[in-house]
Amino acid sequence: MRGCAPARAWRLRSSARRCLRPCSTRSPRCPRSLTSWQELNEQAVSARSENVRRLHAAGVTIFAGSDTQSGVFPGPGLHRELQNLARAGLTPIEVIRAATLGPARFLAQSDTPDWGNVAVGQRADLLLVEGDPTRDVAALSAIRAVLQDGVPIARTPVENPDR
Repeated sequence: MRGCAPARAWRLRSSARRCLRPCSTRSPRCPRSLTSWQELNEQAVSARSENVRRLHAAGVTIFAGSDTQSGVFPGPGLHRELQNLARAGLTPIEVIRAATLGPARFLAQSDTPDWGNVAVGQRADLLLVEGDPTRDVAALSAIRAVLQDGVPIARTPVENPDR
């Protein structure tokens, strides 16, 4: 098939390479290989979740990032990351802090940055959502309005390939 690289060209570890044949992840005609790849990916996701759970339990500060890797759509990718943090054992409040106050403190190199927290006298961009994200982080994706420097931002629809 055109456009497919041999698995060895992907520089995958041998455990991943065993699950692939050239073109196996691109062709629906290779369901057995694709299933093997999906199983390997599920194991990796489970291992990452367990690592986050252990790090969090050990007191390591966890951050959610707005950066994305290739193939991850910005925005929905962050919401998925927040839900994954909740699945790894962070409470909804801890998940919200992982996306707001924690990174603000780190980037400001201060325990009291003037952003990352909603308080009088602080800079803040606000996300207004439907539901209670302190009980269920999925509510963070039910966005109703965005305010930047206190001004509502017109939201332009963007096609979401994840839906």
